[in-house]
Amino acid sequence: MTQVTGNSDPRIAEAIRRATELDSKGQTELAVQQLTQLTTEFPGVASIHGYLALFLCRSGRFNDAIAHGREATLLAPKSEKASLVFFRMLWKAGQR
Repeated sequence: MTQVTGNSDPRIAEAIRRATELDSKGQTELAVQQLTQLTTEFPGVASIHGYLALFLCRSGRFNDAIAHGREATLLAPKSEKASLVFFRMLWKAGQR
């Protein structure tokens, strides 16, 4: 059974907020590092994988982005947002 797909734990919501802020300041690699660490503590949370996929894509790390995008869709198969993020990773990597 997977964990909650959203941000119910305050640490998750705060980490995603910080990562988004870092990304907006051009510190995308630092955002990637923080969310990568968070996936070890919360491996079953789709939102972490989805945001990590987005930031990895922005860093040009398409294979890693696709892997985390895929994980987000597996953890939250009914999530339109997870599916859209995964589609975006595939598209940017030229895997149509």
